[in-house]
Amino acid sequence: MTSLLLPLASCSSDAGTEASDSRPSTTSDSASSSRPKITCSRSFADTSDCTRIARVDIDGSGDEAEVGLVFDKPSKVRVTLPGDRTDEIEIASNEVGGAKAVAGSARKMQFYELDGQPGTEIIVPIETEKSGTYFQVFSWRDGELVRLPPPGFLHDPEVGEDHWTFSLAISMDRRVLCRDGGISLESNQYTSLDGADVTDYAFSDDGSDGSWAQVGKTRSGESPSPRTSGTPYFYCEDLRTRALFR
Repeated sequence: MTSLLLPLASCSSDAGTEASDSRPSTTSDSASSSRPKITCSRSFADTSDCTRIARVDIDGSGDEAEVGLVFDKPSKVRVTLPGDRTDEIEIASNEVGGAKAVAGSARKMQFYELDGQPGTEIIVPIETEKSGTYFQVFSWRDGELVRLPPPGFLHDPEVGEDHWTFSLAISMDRRVLCRDGGISLESNQYTSLDGADVTDYAFSDDGSDGSWAQVGKTRSGESPSPRTSGTPYFYCEDLRTRALFR
């Protein structure tokens, strides 16, 4: 079942302001004792090289991890878990750089369950141009951040093996739909009244980065997913427990 995409909640001067999603807040004393060490500042204007974006259960343990955006060349995603375990991974585009660009990317980062395995994925928009919009997806595997490869028609080898590519070169509306156990890819002709084509995918850790496998046959004539106020590319529930960027 898909669930409604929830936009990023704005933050007050209190860094503990909750994001408006349906997940319970882990703000009890026991949860507080397991929170990670703060390694990033609250604003890209601060002197720190890292901006705090959100707290989220990144490894499926039920504990909050801090997700930050390091604006460097190249920029990086930084995750700090309870016990001060920290890992960074490069974002494969230098478009994310500089205070203004970092602020925009920070507001657009998304946190969804995509691969059907414990832990939340981090979705980072890396570039938008006339030919399309591109994302990278990061997941926690065996104690480190890894790039999640794109499934189906989102894979374009000319763009990059780990870029989720939403091409604008074709007259199709394409989206990722979150569902139990994996995702579905939806495609719909802009001018067609025949409904959308929907294909289910499941993720398997069968290699260094794993891979996606189609589940069953493509279903045609489906009702297109509702349009939302959030990103037009993912129809999912935002799973961050707290929004930290202001």
